[in-house]
Amino acid sequence: MINLFFEDVEIPDLDSKFFNNWLLATCKEENKILDEVNLGLIDEDEEVQELVDRDYWLKRSSSDVMKLTEECLTIIKSVVPDAGFKYNKPYIGLTTNGYTNNFITMVPRKKYFVFSIRISSTEEVKKFIEESGLDVREHNRRGRYDISVQKSDLKDNKELIETLIRMAWEENK
Repeated sequence: MINLFFEDVEIPDLDSKFFNNWLLATCKEENKILDEVNLGLIDEDEEVQELVDRDYWLKRSSSDVMKLTEECLTIIKSVVPDAGFKYNKPYIGLTTNGYTNNFITMVPRKKYFVFSIRISSTEEVKKFIEESGLDVREHNRRGRYDISVQKSDLKDNKELIETLIRMAWEENK
């Protein structure tokens, strides 16, 4: 038995059990589930990542591509003013209000970066993306579109990218 505490008040008649990352709180007398909490992974779909810094990504990509990611962050900030980078080893994620919110991730390469955006694959979004002319991969199993972004893409499609960011933010805030 695990006693649960709510605002420093012990509730001794509750019993707790863990099942596949779920915490179930049951009342001993009635054996009725009172509450359940998903104890899933951080940010729902990812494991804890090793933190790195900007220099790590600068060495793996190029200064021009890092400038592009920072230009993209400026576009993101036009939608989410408190957004910032969180440098992880496999990707650059985002923070909003001081919390991780990876509705957008970026993976800098030598000549471009992969802009991965978590957004539903609706007919409207599909059509919007298809007509963009961007190098977009299919909507993947993690609910993301991966877009290869070069300097000309960011300049020529700024409004389109901002619209995608706005749509994704509305779904993921």
